[in-house]
Amino acid sequence: MSSTLSESTGYLAELDSEYGPVTVQRGLAYAAEGRVSLLSVERDALEIHVEASVQGSVQPPYQVDLWLSLTPTGAIRGVDNDCTCPVGMDCKHAVAALWVYYQQAGLVPTEEGGLSAEAFPEPSTAALEWLDELEDTPPVIDLPAPSKKALPQRVVYLLRRGQAMRLVCHAWKGRG
Repeated sequence: MSSTLSESTGYLAELDSEYGPVTVQRGLAYAAEGRVSLLSVERDALEIHVEASVQGSVQPPYQVDLWLSLTPTGAIRGVDNDCTCPVGMDCKHAVAALWVYYQQAGLVPTEEGGLSAEAFPEPSTAALEWLDELEDTPPVIDLPAPSKKALPQRVVYLLRRGQAMRLVCHAWKGRG
């Protein structure tokens, strides 16, 4: 399910409206208890993809994916989510991950009053050089020219800290 967030500062009210007050209360409690780890945040011009791990009441932690669609000016216009918990989406784990992302992005106040610049470090020179090389690398396979009826497609590169330079390809069904 996709939620529509207006370009206002009423994030809590909009979360209550979209997810329900009980789900929001539980999600905010999880966030406040430190149960959320943001694993990655990838941003392009019209979307932000957030991967998070949220410790629920059982082991192992649930994996949450958030897709925040953006207006051309960069404002959040909608949020879609997926969770590995039995509920599957629009759950307290998604709310917790979304709230922690909002805090780290500076959209809502944090308990400490904000984050330092270290919360969003610049990529290393090695990472930037690798991306330049990747961009210059010819494709391994030839793809047919897209037809006029073809849906827009995108390739997403997820770089994870601590892994050797290797490329792993995952296919995800798009959301429409």
